[in-house]
Amino acid sequence: NYHWALAVVDVEHREFRYYDSLGGGGQHYLSALRGFLARYARHHSLHGLGVERWSMVPCMSGPQQGNGSDCAVFTCMTAEYLARALPFDFGNTAAESRH
Repeated sequence: NYHWALAVVDVEHREFRYYDSLGGGGQHYLSALRGFLARYARHHSLHGLGVERWSMVPCMSGPQQGNGSDCAVFTCMTAEYLARALPFDFGNTAAESRH
């Protein structure tokens, strides 16, 4: 398998998620994202966000690519499917048609 990763801030569900095609947990990325958003909220007086209490979720499953050239396509397609609340039902064929 080849590698891609994506960090997501889900405001509606109050969680930080990390998708990694190789199953990495990404805790340090999620912690950095939480820290950034906490500083941003303080700076802009967004006291109700409470990002310090949001969940940090490493997502161990996601679409798998079968070549070394579609990393960016898989990352963008995963982001699009998440934004549209669609199931991950794509693979190499769909990704290759997006080039």
